[in-house]
Amino acid sequence: MGERGYYLYKNGEKVYLEEGITVLGEVLKNPDDDNIVEIFIPSSVRMIMDYAFAGCASLQSVKIESGSMLNYINECAFWNCSSLKKIEFENAVHLKWIGEKAFVGTALESIDLSCCCAYLGRSAFEDCSALEVVKYSNIGVVPTRCFMHCKNLLKIKALHLYVLEEMAFGDCGSLTKVEITCYEGVHDGGFNDHFTRCL
Repeated sequence: MGERGYYLYKNGEKVYLEEGITVLGEVLKNPDDDNIVEIFIPSSVRMIMDYAFAGCASLQSVKIESGSMLNYINECAFWNCSSLKKIEFENAVHLKWIGEKAFVGTALESIDLSCCCAYLGRSAFEDCSALEVVKYSNIGVVPTRCFMHCKNLLKIKALHLYVLEEMAFGDCGSLTKVEITCYEGVHDGGFNDHFTRCL
């Protein structure tokens, strides 16, 4: 492939992905995957499979090509990628599914799902201790433990919220600002039950 091919960085070098690839799965898994530091995902990819990059401790950023057709980021896809600080959700305008524990234990600093995503799985962003800002518009349900233990989370900005499940933002001790334009209900208990141990 030429210089414009799709790649991930491993050991300081570009490793090219197959052009036209539609699924990223454990075919990428091998003993050297913990040396991956950057991934560039082509527009043709529609799904990132379960555990595709789980445990890639050196991974720092995920770039998504403009015009991306990505629909699904499955369960534990980036689980415990402890150095992952940035993923370009703004280019994933067709993204509609982020599975359970997909980003647990990552170092994401902000999440902007304003232009995409209709479904979040349980604990999708749990234990993201560096996370400070969350923005979204089309997610109707924030599931159980979705952002639990995000201890540096300062601000949530949402357009619609229909259901807030148990402990969705539990133990977010730095949370000081929640902006919700349209809010209709909770799963169990009162509103405060879902912000336990928040300021």
